[in-house]
Amino acid sequence: MFESLFDDFRKVLDSKGLSFNEGKIIDATFVEAPKQHNSREENATIKKGEGDTLWNDNPHKKSHKDIDARWTKKRGEKHYGYKGHVKVDKKSKLVESLQTTDASVHDSNVIEQLITEDDKGQRLYLDAGYVGKEDVVKRCGMRPVICEKGYRNHPLTKKQKRRNCKRSKRRCRIEHVFGFIEGAMHGSLVRSIGIVRASANFALTCLTYNIFRYVQINKYQPQLLSCKE
Repeated sequence: MFESLFDDFRKVLDSKGLSFNEGKIIDATFVEAPKQHNSREENATIKKGEGDTLWNDNPHKKSHKDIDARWTKKRGEKHYGYKGHVKVDKKSKLVESLQTTDASVHDSNVIEQLITEDDKGQRLYLDAGYVGKEDVVKRCGMRPVICEKGYRNHPLTKKQKRRNCKRSKRRCRIEHVFGFIEGAMHGSLVRSIGIVRASANFALTCLTYNIFRYVQINKYQPQLLSCKE
């Protein structure tokens, strides 16, 4: 149902001409979940994908245990829960497709699930975390525009930094989306149990964001509604 609601409103936006062929952006954001207090043995069982075998003698306790959420670390910070992956239209900043995974799934492993037939031939803007996935993007029929990455003893050259700066000016538009979701909507966390509910929460969050964004476009950028007329 939550996927149908998101898709139905996407069709409304498409009917208004708010899907442009000027490039797409893909990125992910953390969706924090309540931390679980398990023993080492229980955590080991959950990591092996056998969490459903735990707490069968205590159904009430089991109903409060999230066996789908995972830990991960980024830039030295630990995160627990899920990731929301989205594809955004570069011009309108509207969310066009989404996926929810546990937090340990790398951003670059969800590219193919987000791209559709309508995206073929367009540029796809990605940050440095997607380096090495050019072939995946091309296989989906899109043209990858990926920020370059520096390595130890091999820092970025001035030319590469200038190139990254130019690409980031386009790619950073997706950060406006996450900024609104996290700041204005407080939508970067869930208080439910399990990935099914987390997926529903993220889809409805993106739907609500699209409604807000559509109102903003009507008020401040009405010219976008007539671009395809």
